[in-house]
Amino acid sequence: MSMIEVKKELVDGIVKDIVKAQVLTGLAEQKEKIMEEMITLALFQKCDSEGKVSGYSSDNKYTIVDILFRRAVFEAAKEAITEYVKDNKKDLVKNLKSRIAKSPNKFVDMMFKGMEDSLEYEWNFKINVLESDD
Repeated sequence: MSMIEVKKELVDGIVKDIVKAQVLTGLAEQKEKIMEEMITLALFQKCDSEGKVSGYSSDNKYTIVDILFRRAVFEAAKEAITEYVKDNKKDLVKNLKSRIAKSPNKFVDMMFKGMEDSLEYEWNFKINVLESDD
């Protein structure tokens, strides 16, 4: 019987190269499927309200799709409201002045109630009284 001696390092190197080539070939063949699965996993990963995966599973109630959609809706609503207020500022001011003039005591009561409520939740509050440009 004849025997051939082969160093372990040589066999390990050959095996590693073959395995690496097969893995790369398999990945290339499955590229689309792998990408689709990775995207699905990323989009539907549960996360907290900030879009971060929390160490507390009870915080992970949302998907990133939920978070991004919610942010987009809030941003669109903010833009729409800001535009509406800008376009209708004169009418809004006129209406507010009219309401205050009809019942100034009610307005003062509402203002003090607002200050009282803010003290309950904050350590300080701020009131800016501006002179009218009219």
